[in-house]
Amino acid sequence: MSHEEAVKNAIDDCVKNNILKNFLEKNAEKVIEMMVSEMYIEDALSGRYKEGRKDIKKEIARKALAEGASIEFVSKITSLDIEIIRSISTS
Repeated sequence: MSHEEAVKNAIDDCVKNNILKNFLEKNAEKVIEMMVSEMYIEDALSGRYKEGRKDIKKEIARKALAEGASIEFVSKITSLDIEIIRSISTS
């Protein structure tokens, strides 16, 4: 289910259960727009956070390899795939 469908379903449930019914009947489109925008922003930030963590792990891997750590050890401490670490060690 898309974000927009989920918000629409939640609004429908609220209206059916008389929760903020008058407000939602008047402002449903604005609420949907606001909630969907907020969800996409959260998704984008979450993706950037994950990419940032992966970049940090790769930097740790580079430094550990430069200090002579084994690929297996670097994989263990960073949780990066061995193939990724091998590609770091050859670059």
